[in-house]
Amino acid sequence: MGVLNIADQPPLVQAIFSRNTEEVQLLLHRKEDVNALDQEHRTPLHAAACVGDVHIMDLLIESGDSAAFIPDEAWYLS
Repeated sequence: MGVLNIADQPPLVQAIFSRNTEEVQLLLHRKEDVNALDQEHRTPLHAAACVGDVHIMDLLIESGDSAAFIPDEAWYLS
């Protein structure tokens, strides 16, 4: 992931980059969009993978992050 202004990111992505698990849980409880894209069209799951936080990744997947359910063939370009 490139360097982006954290203040310009969706609240969930901000919490992920801050590695604030409690804030992530609170936002998920408040139904924050787990599929909201950042400026580079990446989901919060991508942000969690970038910072290497497996616990947050699990929280996002359990909350229904659709990036976790994209079929493998969807990633191949023609």
